[in-house]
Amino acid sequence: MKELVAAVQKAGYKNVYLMEKRYATIWAGATLLSMILEVLKTALYTLNWNSWDFMLNLSESNFPILSMVELEFHLAKSKGRIFLGNHGYDTARFIQKQGLEYVFMQCENRMWLLMKRLTICFSL
Repeated sequence: MKELVAAVQKAGYKNVYLMEKRYATIWAGATLLSMILEVLKTALYTLNWNSWDFMLNLSESNFPILSMVELEFHLAKSKGRIFLGNHGYDTARFIQKQGLEYVFMQCENRMWLLMKRLTICFSL
């Protein structure tokens, strides 16, 4: 992989960087957030990449189904937008769908359901 990154950079693309640390990013795991925060911190403070419009989190299982031309076209139309959304106004439904009424623990690259929460903190 390092050879591929070196070849891409040698071809003139300086905005490609390979993170050394690996994360087991699993459903509902905190490691996905930890990984994204580490990537952004590295991009901004270590690499001094201050002039970019989008950050895409791609893994081997979710490479884009659009061609590069199509992806660039859609992203160009969306500068200044964030592709994150809130859960809307039905908080109870959101809590149920996300499993927030349960206690999970991430261990050995798996999420374990431990128990139903006794109370839910709504002041987050």
